Amino acid sequence: MNNSDNTYASQIETKLEKVLGCVAGAGNVAAMVMTDGEGTAELAYDIQEKTVTQAGANGQEVTTSTVDKTVIANNGSPMILWKNPPRILGIVVVATGANDPSVRLNLLHAVQTLIGDQQIPIQILSGI
Repeated sequence: MNNSDNTYASQIETKLEKVLGCVAGAGNVAAMVMTDGEGTAELAYDIQEKTVTQAGANGQEVTTSTVDKTVIANNGSPMILWKNPPRILGIVVVATGANDPSVRLNLLHAVQTLIGDQQIPIQILSGI
């Protein structure tokens, strides 16, 4: 995915670069965050439930319920209750000081702490 239009990924990249650039020995830092898209939004709905009772075969009453779910709009746009950010697929950090193993480890631990998910693949590379 191209993150050029992904504001969420760009914001994380900027924050990572700012924080990681302060790590002793890191030098110049660049970060790239790959995501699975733009995330999802939970829309507001107007839900109307209708119940109809009819006489069925053998004089038994049969009750049927239907639910109509309509998106609530505000000035022609769907009303959004909340937004879920996209899932981070991976992070690459390039730092001029990452050729030092202790700096590389510090950068890795910093990214893991900031992201808060140990399952996300992270690569720390030495740059020029």
